[in-house]
Amino acid sequence: MRQWWLGLGLTLGLLVCGYGDGVAALTWQYIAEGVGAMVQYDHAAARGRALQGAFREALEQAVVDMVEPNALLSNLQALRTRVYAKSLQYIVSYRVLWEYPDPPQKVYRVGIEAEIAVSEVSRALDSIGLSRRREDPRLAIFMAERYPGQTSQTFAASRGVVAEVLRKELQEQGLRVINMDPGRLWDGQEASALAVGKKLDAKIVLVGWVEVQAGRQEGTDGAANQAKVEVKALATETSEEIAQAQVEATAPLAEGSQGEAQALELAATEIASRLVPPLSTYRSWR
Repeated sequence: MRQWWLGLGLTLGLLVCGYGDGVAALTWQYIAEGVGAMVQYDHAAARGRALQGAFREALEQAVVDMVEPNALLSNLQALRTRVYAKSLQYIVSYRVLWEYPDPPQKVYRVGIEAEIAVSEVSRALDSIGLSRRREDPRLAIFMAERYPGQTSQTFAASRGVVAEVLRKELQEQGLRVINMDPGRLWDGQEASALAVGKKLDAKIVLVGWVEVQAGRQEGTDGAANQAKVEVKALATETSEEIAQAQVEATAPLAEGSQGEAQALELAATEIASRLVPPLSTYRSWR
């Protein structure tokens, strides 16, 4: 039976091993988009306005993660004047993920991945007297990759059908999943998912692999896509395994990659349902 890999021949062991990358940085990462109005076709000025908007959007996401919802509403004016108006001072670094002019809307769009200085934001919030949200652990999702003929072993942040399903399902359960650029890759022989998770200040790391192959649907004579997905949940502080789930799912063959995606969605949804109870218990215990 011919097999093909959608992502991953990399063993979980490579991802789990730590490489001693030191203490987690006091920054959180966010993806945000800013939109700047184009006046007289001045792209440069519009781009600058879009970047400022993206910085503020990233900062607002960090504040939402840190402050109780009721406190946000009752202190919105103070946040606007004393925190959001100075968004650039909380940006440690950023990189542009996309940018383009949008002539029909007469705007310029810029998407960024920004590192927010958590300690600085915390001090600003303290000065306003805002009550903090419960310190739920942040969670990062990584998937391993190795395609046929490749010798390099890599893993990616939040990439693929399984990662996207897991992100949505876990967020609906109130878990704080870090939103990362899915195009970012790491070499599994030089860094581990645990080490990267620590740098992102993630307390939980999900590490997974996926295989899809052609087969026969059970109980029928029809061909089908068979997906195998395994995901482990690891605590970055202790490297202990919090939870593990392995699922196989089958979906009818469909034109293009639709059948593959359907099989992966089914498997990922079941994986999420199995991981939520132990992850919620770990969150409550923390």
